[in-house]
Amino acid sequence: MSTNGDMQKSTYDTNRNGVVDKAEKLATPRKIKLDGDVTGSATFDGSDNVTIKTTVVNAGTGNGNGDMLKSVYDTNNNGVVDQAAKLQIARVISLDGDVTGFAAFDGSANITITASIPSASSSAEGLMSAADKSKLDGVAPGANNYVHPATHPATMIVEDSTHRFVTDAEKANWNSSTGGSGSGDMLKSVYDTNNNGVVDQAAKLQTARTIALSGDVTGSAVFDGTANINIVASVPAATPSAEGLMSAADKSKLDGIAAGANNYVHPATHPATMIVEDATHRFVTDVEKAAWNAATGSGSGDMLKSVYDTNNNGVVDQAAKLQTARSITLAGSVTGSASFDGSSNITINTTGSSGSGANLLVNWVNVKNFGALGNGVADDTVAINAAMSSLPASGGTVYIPEGTYMINAGNPYNPVTNATCISLRSNVTVILAEGATLKAITNAFNNYAIFLVRAVSNVTIEGGVLQGERYTHTGPVEGQVGVGVWLEGATNVTIRDTTCKEFWGDGIYTRFHTTLGNTKKVSVENVSFIDNRRQGISICANENFRVINCSFETTQGTDPAAGIDIEPELGGTVKDVIIVGNVFKGNKIGVQALGDSSATINGNVFDGNTMWGIYLASSSRYYSVTGNIIFASGNYGIYVNTSTDNTISGNVVYNNGSHGIYLLNSANRNVVTSNRCYGNTGEGISVYNSIDNTINDNNCTNNTGRGINIENSTDNSVSGNTCSSNTSSGIYLWKCKYTVVDGNRCAKNGQHGIFVRGDSANDTNNNSIINNQCKENSQSANLGYQNIFLSSGAAGANATNNVQNNMCRAGSLANKPQYGVLISSNTTATMLKNNDLRNGGGTGDLSDSGTGTLTT
Repeated sequence: MSTNGDMQKSTYDTNRNGVVDKAEKLATPRKIKLDGDVTGSATFDGSDNVTIKTTVVNAGTGNGNGDMLKSVYDTNNNGVVDQAAKLQIARVISLDGDVTGFAAFDGSANITITASIPSASSSAEGLMSAADKSKLDGVAPGANNYVHPATHPATMIVEDSTHRFVTDAEKANWNSSTGGSGSGDMLKSVYDTNNNGVVDQAAKLQTARTIALSGDVTGSAVFDGTANINIVASVPAATPSAEGLMSAADKSKLDGIAAGANNYVHPATHPATMIVEDATHRFVTDVEKAAWNAATGSGSGDMLKSVYDTNNNGVVDQAAKLQTARSITLAGSVTGSASFDGSSNITINTTGSSGSGANLLVNWVNVKNFGALGNGVADDTVAINAAMSSLPASGGTVYIPEGTYMINAGNPYNPVTNATCISLRSNVTVILAEGATLKAITNAFNNYAIFLVRAVSNVTIEGGVLQGERYTHTGPVEGQVGVGVWLEGATNVTIRDTTCKEFWGDGIYTRFHTTLGNTKKVSVENVSFIDNRRQGISICANENFRVINCSFETTQGTDPAAGIDIEPELGGTVKDVIIVGNVFKGNKIGVQALGDSSATINGNVFDGNTMWGIYLASSSRYYSVTGNIIFASGNYGIYVNTSTDNTISGNVVYNNGSHGIYLLNSANRNVVTSNRCYGNTGEGISVYNSIDNTINDNNCTNNTGRGINIENSTDNSVSGNTCSSNTSSGIYLWKCKYTVVDGNRCAKNGQHGIFVRGDSANDTNNNSIINNQCKENSQSANLGYQNIFLSSGAAGANATNNVQNNMCRAGSLANKPQYGVLISSNTTATMLKNNDLRNGGGTGDLSDSGTGTLTT
């Protein structure tokens, strides 16, 4: 701006278009006008804001009287007003189904529908009345609906002095009696020697007597003297103030059942006045009986035979006591005896004892008496440990009734948190009732245990369920030792008749104790291991470990994922392990053995494990794998990798996803004998890169690969085997030296009967193919394969082999082998003699293209 106040053009016309950019107001006021559905106008010069008064124009008439435009009330142009203050036609809104009610609604205001639920009746569901709910709450569980019958059979009636039963026959006899008829009736002097009006002795009692037991056990039975009896003895039921087989809480609950319920108990007797008589049950009075008895003869009170011997067998039917007193004796865990002649009720004093004579209930504690609830919510760890601590040093039994007991499973590695485990003491047996579960509380520990069995001896865990928290665990996935039972430096441990399931790690885990060493003498019997993440059992530091008649199912989640893992660790050793009579199903591995360990695996079933049935590896040795059934494994049935000196005998291995039995990588000095391997997707038996193995007397049939396959191996013996109907060859040797193939039968295989192959110089040499029978091979292609074939891919690749005393036959099947023996070119210095090749192949008996074959 200039000094005289004039504005420079660079200020008022920045874009130099000759027009002032901005001003206080317009030089010429402008009129702003609205048109269309809304009209209005105002003058505007920019000096101030303006308001335009608008008018809506009628769409149909354009008369400006305030009528609504169709574009406003019918936005979708369908001829219907979109919205209104109320409906033209009021609508009825109804409720149907379990709730009924209705109301008219036109949209002018909110409405309330009064809903009704029909009352429940005996034939239809509905609303429960307060009276019905009160009545139901007052009826205890188990209440009965007893209605007393209008009549009773006479047999349940107790007679009295004015009500005696007699039969119509007796009445007729008495009424017609004129005296002693000599019919065999018994004199009173015989049946009532003490003249007290009661028969002294008889074959059975007139009144059956109750024989009751007291003392440590209770029980009773009714006895009429006709024979000796057995009494079922029971440990007395628990009361709210005393322990027993029923918890105090349960007893208290039962004591309250009668409140508000029809708790009728039928009386043992009835007055005779309420009884309906019939033809064989008539009441007489004592006066009548006396009169009749007096009228029967001598008046001496003698009894008619028809009364005392109703079945006419010469023996009084009933009497006040037995002629011969009977001895009632209890045996077994409960002992006691008493003499009984029926003259009165007796009680037998009983004693309950264990095999050693100790009282059964001495040192027996119930965890509920120490505050355990078993309700699946409360932490019962402290209460169970308190029950255990209450036992003397000599030990005893901790009883856990039915229920779910939450356990704060601590970390056994940590001296602070391990106090929250259930810590077993020496000489203690823990018995879980059927229906009792110890369940680990969800935690984040890498390692935890429900039972910590550390540095103790003579302990037993029996019954119930041990359950982990696999599916709610909050810790890192690399943690893997959350277990049911943690064994460390213990001796004489028995775990039986229980279930271990859903643990973050193992059902049972053993660990080396730095002072006491291995855990010794462990027996695991009839235990089910289900859905554990790492192992069913980890045997890591043990001597004398038995696993008998257990089941291992769906162990999957983190490796190794084995039903049983035998794996020495942390200074421990493993020896004298016996695994007998178990079932392994759906695990990744059935049994795995690693490290310097040995065991017997006998008579088990391996069903559908997703990797291997049995895996012996990493320097394990001296295993005896006998009499097992292994089928439907995802890979190998029995896998031996760098494991030596094992015996694999008498197993049935079939329908596995690869080889039936596989020896690999220095799996040396093993004996594989008398196994049956069939239907496997790979070879029946395969040996690779291993020496000094004996493969004898096996039956390898119907495998998709070869019957027996030996590759890149030395000094192995293959003898006495039957290899038939395999898709590939019966016996196959490749890159093998000093192998003896002796006395085998190879028949009906898809390719060669025996195939000895060398590919490059010095691959295969000095093998003996002797005393074998090969017939009807080449079943996959007529004349396509040989009974015995020696093949050499290069000069010197297959040399100095001995082929003697074999018998080869083409057989009578449509597809025939080409030759009995075929020796290909580049095969050198074969000793070929004393073979019976008559009719050995469809083309010929022998084809020898080798170099330097020796026939004499």
